[in-house]
Amino acid sequence: MVAKASSVSHGYNAINYAVSKDGAKLLNTNLLPTELLGAIDDIHDPEGIWRSMKRRIKEANTGRRPLKNDVIRIEIAPSVEEAATLKTDEDWNKLLQQWMAEMEKVANKKDKKGKPKSLDFKNSQ
Repeated sequence: MVAKASSVSHGYNAINYAVSKDGAKLLNTNLLPTELLGAIDDIHDPEGIWRSMKRRIKEANTGRRPLKNDVIRIEIAPSVEEAATLKTDEDWNKLLQQWMAEMEKVANKKDKKGKPKSLDFKNSQ
């Protein structure tokens, strides 16, 4: 598997592409209001998702300098062998969860005071 994560300033465009592209599926959401995720016809509201995320970003940055690149875009490309085993949305979601768990282990560092610093996927949108 190959994965790439980068902080981007074009968060709305990334979300719009992910939820609007033919064949794209929204497999996992976290801390997003369910009314934005569209139960009817699997239609998602990219603008609503973006507004919700921006509100949360603003709350997190209270008293701090605004972030320029305030969204992390993650692309995961499984190997041909792995992709052959990914038959359902649940399979893909499991792959995502495994990747996030591995990144938490690998990327965790310590802050200036020596306390563990986490990517904190479970508390992120």
